[in-house]
Amino acid sequence: MIDIQISNLDENNLLNIEKVEKLEKFSQKICKELEIKDKIISIVIADSKIVTKLNKDFRGIDATTDVLSFPLNKLDSEDNVLGEIIIDLERASTQATEYGNSLIRELSFLILHGILHLIGYNDDKKHNGEMREVEKSLSSYLLK
Repeated sequence: MIDIQISNLDENNLLNIEKVEKLEKFSQKICKELEIKDKIISIVIADSKIVTKLNKDFRGIDATTDVLSFPLNKLDSEDNVLGEIIIDLERASTQATEYGNSLIRELSFLILHGILHLIGYNDDKKHNGEMREVEKSLSSYLLK
């Protein structure tokens, strides 16, 4: 069974327990579709300040981003910790408004994106859009 651990560092009360539980259930569905089993995934909902610092420290970019993924082990590793996903709640909220999405839908998409990174997908240009195709396919029926 997959163990999704969501830490909500939201100080503005945008996410209540019910919304966090919805995100956890959605994360479980993604993992089931991707056949991820017996792993632990940590998801941290943070603010722009935290995400900017992490982005600068680990990627050398002194700006926030919507989601960061930190793979810790490969999917076939015997270690059960797959990795950690950090989401900028402020940025996700802004993007949700820009794209006409609910906050939960935007966060769900970012979780999907983050999990794909954890299992080895890459969204840079040299990977020919493979990750984007998987995102489209999964989001078409998981994000209803």
